Amino acid sequence: MLILRTPRVTRTKLEDISPSPMEHRKQQAEAELAAEAAKGRAGANVEAIGEALKDTDKAKRLGAVEALRALQNKQAIGLLNKSLRNTVFEVRYHAVEALAGISKKYSERIARATAALEGDPSPANHEALGSIYYEYATLEMEEPSIQLHLYRNALEHLRNAFGPKPDPAVLVRAALCLERLGEADAAWRAYKDVLAVRPESPEALLGVARLQYDRGQFDQLRDTCRRLLDIPDATLDDPTSSVLTLWAEGPQQAPGRTQPPVMR
Repeated sequence: MLILRTPRVTRTKLEDISPSPMEHRKQQAEAELAAEAAKGRAGANVEAIGEALKDTDKAKRLGAVEALRALQNKQAIGLLNKSLRNTVFEVRYHAVEALAGISKKYSERIARATAALEGDPSPANHEALGSIYYEYATLEMEEPSIQLHLYRNALEHLRNAFGPKPDPAVLVRAALCLERLGEADAAWRAYKDVLAVRPESPEALLGVARLQYDRGQFDQLRDTCRRLLDIPDATLDDPTSSVLTLWAEGPQQAPGRTQPPVMR
């Protein structure tokens, strides 16, 4: 059973006093409007939403929390965790609620997929359950021991979905699970198997790049980063692109290097 976190909230300031029902409804309406505005203005731009969390207008901060709740990606989870320390009580409260709601949603999805698998232990149902575990794990919103539990379960079910010729999309998820579980050699082989079928798989190349970095294979890492940057339709966020460019163009660094690692 997955544990829903209930972060501790301490009331210490006058602004932490709960609003009246009328004021609360007003704030909720403002928050919903602000959330819609944030989505329309920034889309998936988490940085812009993060700036709204610092706005002096409380409604905009609440709207930013709602926008993050809707995004539900790794960056959004990180900002929701930071919001637990926001100076405005309502922002902290809604951040707690958002994180608990996301965790509950995945628990319910896992329960439904588990029931389906028990009724029909087919490769397709193993893949469906493994993919939910994988999606939840990659948000990295739980404690380390729970994270490992999620990755182990994801790997187990994804492996049970393998046929004679595993789907590269399933195999690359299994490879990342192996990587996160510390099984670097097995992850390396899995990423290579993906690249044998899909030479321009960004996910597999990023996995290889991370492992090359960990192994100190900097010449090979530079070549892998160049391959990634040459993929015309690769969807890479700005921080990842910056790091890849740094490694592709910069000088080789020895252990004790100052250059940052490939994004994880």
